[in-house]
Amino acid sequence: MHGYTPRPPTEYSNRFQVISLPKRIIVPEIGSPQTEMNESLDLLGANWPFTGYQTMSITLDAQPLITIPQIYFLDGTFQVQLGFITTSATHELCAIVQGEQVCTQIIVCGSVCGPRIGFADSHNITAPSRSYFPRSQITVVGDGFRATEEVTITIDEFATPQVLASRIEVQENGRFEVQVTLPGNESYGQHLISVLGSETIGHGPSQASATVEIVRFMPDRI
Repeated sequence: MHGYTPRPPTEYSNRFQVISLPKRIIVPEIGSPQTEMNESLDLLGANWPFTGYQTMSITLDAQPLITIPQIYFLDGTFQVQLGFITTSATHELCAIVQGEQVCTQIIVCGSVCGPRIGFADSHNITAPSRSYFPRSQITVVGDGFRATEEVTITIDEFATPQVLASRIEVQENGRFEVQVTLPGNESYGQHLISVLGSETIGHGPSQASATVEIVRFMPDRI
């Protein structure tokens, strides 16, 4: 079972417009590409060489999923809602327009995803890993945590831990968002950002982690 709901041009926002970058498609979830596959998911595209209506074919794990006869591109961006049923696993979702194909992996985690975190960029799109300069202010977002618990955010928990933020309250919907500043004394390379929730009666602490890369020069990639 599958279907789609195209979004009209008036619903597009400049926050999805990125200039002179590789074509991409993403599933805009917290810590994307991990997602709960219930009835539908949103698919966003950016940096495509099209404006106006185009025909798009979408495949799942190299098998045809749906062909959308009219999907609107605004300055190379699009947004579409897909509806389909699939299994809990890592899947490859591809979009094809005029012979140009771009793919992304989605990790489907069943009816309920566990706690997960990601890092939001200036377009308010989250990713499970990003590159930053030392002392950068970054936005950490989380989903799947227990409502109203308090979380602590740490860098390099299992090496030389430093607390970046504490007593951050989780919202009723299980999400949180907070800005923290990376230390200036960390080495260049990958570092683990860990989030640990407070214990409650009958429950251990919620926890999740993700990786950031501290760089001297920003790489030529998203």
